[in-house]
Amino acid sequence: MAVTQKGKCADFLLYSVPLMLTVVIPPALGTTCIQGENCKLPDCFCPTLKHPSMPVLDIPQVVFFGFDDAVQPQVSGYFDQLFTSDRKNPNGCPITMTLYVSDQYTQYSKVHEYYEHGMEIASHSVTHTDIDTPEKLRKEAAEQKDNIVQEGMVPEADVVGWRSPNLKTAGDAQPDVLKSLNYEYDISLPYSRDSATPWPFTLDFGYPYPCSIQPCPGASSSHPGFWQVMVKSFTDPTTGLPCGYVDGCRPQGEDAALEYLWFNFLQTYEAERAPFGLNMHGAWFAVPEYLRATEKFIERLLSLSNVYIINVKQMLDWMKTPVTLAEAKNFKPWGCSKNYFQPTTHASSGPSPLLSQLLKLPQGVKVPLKSDTSGRQGRVNMTQAGAWDPPAPERSNVPLSPLKSQPLYFHRLYYPGTTATRAPTPAHLQPESNAQKKRWS
Repeated sequence: MAVTQKGKCADFLLYSVPLMLTVVIPPALGTTCIQGENCKLPDCFCPTLKHPSMPVLDIPQVVFFGFDDAVQPQVSGYFDQLFTSDRKNPNGCPITMTLYVSDQYTQYSKVHEYYEHGMEIASHSVTHTDIDTPEKLRKEAAEQKDNIVQEGMVPEADVVGWRSPNLKTAGDAQPDVLKSLNYEYDISLPYSRDSATPWPFTLDFGYPYPCSIQPCPGASSSHPGFWQVMVKSFTDPTTGLPCGYVDGCRPQGEDAALEYLWFNFLQTYEAERAPFGLNMHGAWFAVPEYLRATEKFIERLLSLSNVYIINVKQMLDWMKTPVTLAEAKNFKPWGCSKNYFQPTTHASSGPSPLLSQLLKLPQGVKVPLKSDTSGRQGRVNMTQAGAWDPPAPERSNVPLSPLKSQPLYFHRLYYPGTTATRAPTPAHLQPESNAQKKRWS
């Protein structure tokens, strides 16, 4: 076997005994990433705001939903209402989502059910605390993957995604620790510079964007082959202010909520058609108007022949081996699961008092309810607790006329009232100020 090494002054040809070796050589510091030259698919993709090789009109517009936190009956009732077998992509297969699962309160039998129906199951930690050191990350990411595998009966090879609680990461150690645990991507870094949507990329050439929540991977460090999916903030069309998560903004009513979702989608769809992500918590749907608006939003998306609602893992499968819109119907990773949900007939149309109680609990507070059927301490079987589950109203017809346009404003990510760079407490977990109460009244 011959190996050629490039030196500063000359080339050296080295000979060795016949051994099967794979050596990953990180790019030199300061090297510019050039797609197709020093960065090649499926193992490397340069950071970009525009796909380097595919014309915009040939790109299937990917939309993915990524939901954080525990999978418990009340929240899963919303998922069951939205992600049903009668909602299908242009290839005839049902839409899917990604669940970033934390441990406490999770009903792992439901996790397994979602996996069997084609949803992606990913990790969101055990304790749901800030995980900002390599040691914490290794412990949390390993234990939660094991929970999903052992209790959710999801194959280990399919648990490849990670999201850090509060979007607080371990910085430059994060990609290496996750990769050593056989994770393939991280989706914990926010982007809020402008209306452009960054494409997912690998960290072969470092992290190129401003660091909104310290720490971040280094700009000059290399983590070959590890994928970074950005958390693109939403924009409130009425104020122009950014919301890190979908549920960070509070539209006033169903029509405003639908307009909010559609306005943000169009920023990507009418531009470079990078994958468009809705990163959010299931508590968004505890407001009935938001649930109905999201349902109409999904129906509106599915009226477009070039839009696919898939999970993050399926999106990255396309990133590694991209196909055109015309070829997408036969793209195997986007094919149908053997099992999928029938249309729901019992989803909740209003907020559950029990759900509201749990969402307002500070971290570490235990709920005085019975343990689940597995006898695990600190786990709550919310079915035993009697989650509120009234009949759902009939699905309304979805108007497909264009929503009115809104002026676009650009703002950097800024958290009022603090000089810290860590993510604020999610809106549904913090008390409203008097100003907020006045604003939404």
